[in-house]
Amino acid sequence: MEVLDGKIWLLFFSALFLLPILYGAIKADKHYYSIQVISIIAVIVTQGLNVLVSYVIVNQVEILNIYLVVMFWQLSILVTVVSVFYLVLKELNDNYIEEDLFKDKIKNLEKEYTTINKELENKSSMFARLYEDRNSGVLPEREFLILMNKYKDDSTKLEERLKVIKKEINSSNIKKDKLKNKKTIFS
Repeated sequence: MEVLDGKIWLLFFSALFLLPILYGAIKADKHYYSIQVISIIAVIVTQGLNVLVSYVIVNQVEILNIYLVVMFWQLSILVTVVSVFYLVLKELNDNYIEEDLFKDKIKNLEKEYTTINKELENKSSMFARLYEDRNSGVLPEREFLILMNKYKDDSTKLEERLKVIKKEINSSNIKKDKLKNKKTIFS
């Protein structure tokens, strides 16, 4: 009888612990059939059926078919394991996808940043050659001014894009760090 009492107390405290979590999951998801809800209900049902199986065995109750009760108990254990396994896999998949998205985004931004820096260096050397050509008389003053303004406009646009890329890289790194911190907090 002591084993049965212990299982009843375990069911009581499990329900006491899991019911607020169940309420929160239902409230957050706005429906009753999410995998979290199924997992919590399966745990409570499993423990309830465990108590019922123990009661039937201890008291040798003939009213209930023990095989049917045990089958439902095993089925509830299976549902619990499968739903928890699904939740773990879903969390791992979500984290993997988020991490890859940040990695790819940062990599692409850094590549673009390097390309723009090279382009700015090329424009700077072209501008220096234009200046030399103007001083040597190869390039008329008017054409020099037109090309100089074009290079300045292009360089200004590229420098503005560099600033935007820097901000995006910093923002992505901050989000990536927050994700890492979230993982370490919950692991």
